[in-house]
Amino acid sequence: MVQTRKTIVIIGLLFLCCTVLLTGCIEEKDSSSSPTFQDINQEPTLLYSLKDVIETQSRTVNNQTVSLIVQEGETITFDASESTDADGSIQQITWIVDYPGTIKEGVTVTHAYHPSFTTGNLYVTEIIVSITDDDGATVTESFLLGVLRTQVAYYLDTNTVTETSHGSSSISMKPSLGILHEIASKTLDFSSPVTLEPCSWNLSLLIERPRLCFLKQITVSLRNENDEVISESAWSQPLLSRWTEKTITFKGSLVSKQTIAKLSISMKGFSLKSLEIITGDSSSGVLFFEFTS
Repeated sequence: MVQTRKTIVIIGLLFLCCTVLLTGCIEEKDSSSSPTFQDINQEPTLLYSLKDVIETQSRTVNNQTVSLIVQEGETITFDASESTDADGSIQQITWIVDYPGTIKEGVTVTHAYHPSFTTGNLYVTEIIVSITDDDGATVTESFLLGVLRTQVAYYLDTNTVTETSHGSSSISMKPSLGILHEIASKTLDFSSPVTLEPCSWNLSLLIERPRLCFLKQITVSLRNENDEVISESAWSQPLLSRWTEKTITFKGSLVSKQTIAKLSISMKGFSLKSLEIITGDSSSGVLFFEFTS
């Protein structure tokens, strides 16, 4: 009987020891597998701004929303200095300022846009900025940026208007006082029709005068493919006195998006011999389009 009691006591003690040991193991395992709050990395906060932007109102281009507009050739500053990391520090800031090839790094970077405009006067590119903290967490944002073309030039040649100068040449015109032939006209075709957003334009013509000549009016017209006038500028200051050459500037505007296919020049007056309009230098015979918005 005594031996039986001893056996029961020993078994009980062994059971108690095993329970304590197992409990400790379980508790130790649970403690090591539960992460603490400090072990969870917080993502950095990305804040950025652009300086020298001329327009912040978004516009839709080819079914895409363009967030910001900048001027062609202007230097733009990209600034992410307000970005923060609550539980560490920001280690890297990367900017793709003209997707996909132009990549820069730094808190602030600058870039001047000189894109190739294939259509219209607005070039659209994607901007991507990303920040990475000291734990390797990265936050990225992107938006579309538009570059507004400020000016485009077209050069008058003998019979055409092109985007490249063909060197020195001249356009001959001979108005007369006849009832049917008082106005002399010359039409130059664009090498390929050009579609432009609203803009202003100007054209200076250097005219060499022969003997026995006077002019009453000169008109420059921009025309579409149907030969309809879409913009026109006239000069009417009769030249009756002696002169050998004169530069006359014509100005106009496109109030809406237009496709230009032709440029025509008409002269009203009299000339015994042909007048010569000189083209091919840095100013005369160059048609400038200026974009402002």
